[in-house]
Amino acid sequence: MFKRLSFVFALVLAGAVWGQIDTLLFENFDHWDTTGWIFYQKFWHIRSDTITVHGHSAEPYDGGYWWCGIDSINGYSNWWLQYLVSKKFYIPPTHTGPVQLSFMLNMNIEPPAVYEIYDGWDGFNVRISTDGGATFQVIEPTPAYPCRSMYCFALNGEGDSIPGWGGSTTGWERKVFDISTYAGDSVIIAFVFSADPAVCTADTPAAGFYGVLIDNIVVKDSVDTFFADFAVDTSNFCPRDGYGTFTLTNATAHSDSYSLVAPNTIGTNYY
Repeated sequence: MFKRLSFVFALVLAGAVWGQIDTLLFENFDHWDTTGWIFYQKFWHIRSDTITVHGHSAEPYDGGYWWCGIDSINGYSNWWLQYLVSKKFYIPPTHTGPVQLSFMLNMNIEPPAVYEIYDGWDGFNVRISTDGGATFQVIEPTPAYPCRSMYCFALNGEGDSIPGWGGSTTGWERKVFDISTYAGDSVIIAFVFSADPAVCTADTPAAGFYGVLIDNIVVKDSVDTFFADFAVDTSNFCPRDGYGTFTLTNATAHSDSYSLVAPNTIGTNYY
């Protein structure tokens, strides 16, 4: 729906610039009908089997794992901005040793390349929120993200100079972040996968891109564990797409009875 709305707005604006305003689209949803509208889906979910795409395979690390993909193609598609958002948890101000976020990552997505100001195409990174999920900041692993400005994030409306991982890991790899500076805060962690408009499993199946898998997510110091998830169930995470998921409602409307609404993680609604 995001792309279609952007396209319509551009056409209306072009008409206004040339001194002519035509109505290209009018929809008040009062027939409770969303025919012709495209709603982005949420693709993070738990799997526990081996994923195979044209000879490229990803086996489970330890039972279930979180995966961002489409089951029918064992991979992903274009124009994606997918968030896997944790529940809020508290990091106490006093801790023993550094507070670290660690997880296992297995990834095979479009390899990075340099294009204008960008050094990566499809990408994956990790973010943190201290305001209940209203905003997220990218956090840096050790070693740092190899890509420093990824095209996928910019193209999906998040801006330039957003770093991340692209390409593939060597099977399962452990990733570590020092988040000691967030001690004393209640935080939310987000794992974010984004894809640009071309080269993915759907349009390039022979490349064997199976997407992003993560497992054994732990936040702890040297003594205590503050958050842990091993993809046993969905109680610790809420998948969402980066644009907000719209649904039809009659709870409120600008006119008549119905509207589309997209709530975020703190309950703010966008109509």
